[in-house]
Amino acid sequence: MTDPQAAPPTPAPALPELSQKAAVLTVISKKFGALAEEATTDLREEMLRRHKAEGVKSITTKIGEAKAVSWTVREATAPGKLEVSDLTAFLDYVAANHPEHFEWVPTVKEAFKKLLLTTGVYDPETGTAVNPKTGQVIDGVKWVPSPPPSSIAPNWEKTGAELVMGLLRDGAAADYMRGAFELPGGEG
Repeated sequence: MTDPQAAPPTPAPALPELSQKAAVLTVISKKFGALAEEATTDLREEMLRRHKAEGVKSITTKIGEAKAVSWTVREATAPGKLEVSDLTAFLDYVAANHPEHFEWVPTVKEAFKKLLLTTGVYDPETGTAVNPKTGQVIDGVKWVPSPPPSSIAPNWEKTGAELVMGLLRDGAAADYMRGAFELPGGEG
């Protein structure tokens, strides 16, 4: 038996309305996603240019006086490293200077190779790899610098998304969104 005081059941939305809503929001989502990607690419390129030229490492976006998000240049996590560039020269160096680590099969014991490459140092004045204990140049080894920064990363504040949504509600983000509704060829 049904309760006469209970609220009547809410009718299910009509399928055409749900379909239209899904279609509109899908198109908007794709368009805003593309705009966000374009804006992020523009920001990344400018930040990396300024990082290289001026050392800029981050920028914080404020909405009003509140921090919304900070964008930071991602530095390489690993420093540059030494690697064997001329195997013959490297083998000759090890055979002449460290024969106990030389194997007559044309190779160097892997553990010793790793030791030389991790303990050796790069001398930027001469452009050579040097054994720091002996000062000898390690022939057949070159310096491979770490790659330059190539990306940026956002770090959202807890209320950052809410602040952005406030801009949307207040209409303050209209300039950023104006292009979102233009069709290709200016038919918007």
